[in-house]
Amino acid sequence: MGVRDSATEEQLHDRFVRWQEITRTQMSYAIGLLLGFAGATIGFGVNLLTTADLNSLPLAERFIFFLAMVLLTLSMAPGLVAVGSRLTDFRKTTKLTNLRWKSPEKTSDIADLECETRCLGKWTWRLFYCQINLFSAGIAFIGFALIVYAYYKLF
Repeated sequence: MGVRDSATEEQLHDRFVRWQEITRTQMSYAIGLLLGFAGATIGFGVNLLTTADLNSLPLAERFIFFLAMVLLTLSMAPGLVAVGSRLTDFRKTTKLTNLRWKSPEKTSDIADLECETRCLGKWTWRLFYCQINLFSAGIAFIGFALIVYAYYKLF
């Protein structure tokens, strides 16, 4: 007996809508969390630049630290664009839902808005993955730079 056999189409649709809302909410939290972590890490890096003697590090390690700061800064751009994309997507989806409800005969307008919202959704996911990758690379590089810095301070 499969899942379809035990659940009605309406129950399956309700589950889909519920999980779609959870996905949407979690993505918003994740984008905001990564933006916050990137900003905090950049602040930590700037503080380290002003208070620590990074000149004692070899040039390669200083370059890795610099690269980490650049990657973290760059990771904020797709996050901010993703927020804008999501808000535009929500606005257009609201308009689409209203158009389907009040003017279902406007199939051309509905099709255009469906295409736009689908495109915005895909771009939001792409930007989110780009943000994750840049942030992860930045954290890896700054982590390596801090380990090297600690090594030179201790030994």
